[in-house]
Amino acid sequence: MCGHVAGNQSFGSVKITNGDGNDSLFIGNGNVTITKALTINNGVGNSEAKLGTEVGDKITLGSLSVTNGDGTDSFEVGGAEFIVNGAASFGNGVGEHSP
Repeated sequence: MCGHVAGNQSFGSVKITNGDGNDSLFIGNGNVTITKALTINNGVGNSEAKLGTEVGDKITLGSLSVTNGDGTDSFEVGGAEFIVNGAASFGNGVGEHSP
């Protein structure tokens, strides 16, 4: 979980690479800014990503790239504000996906 401690947090680039199996990613708990790219690469298996875990969260990203292998995958945005200043892309393998 990125944002385990509540408050304002800022990062340059964040890259997450998960192997095969079930994976979960939660980013929130305040104002979280990733000034460059948030890149998420999930292997084969079920994957879950939630950006904005609390009602008042504000998430700002420079760009977003999500790649999922085969499996059931979900991507959820919550909180008060979600901004991607650059490109956003999703690539999914075989299986159910949300969105």
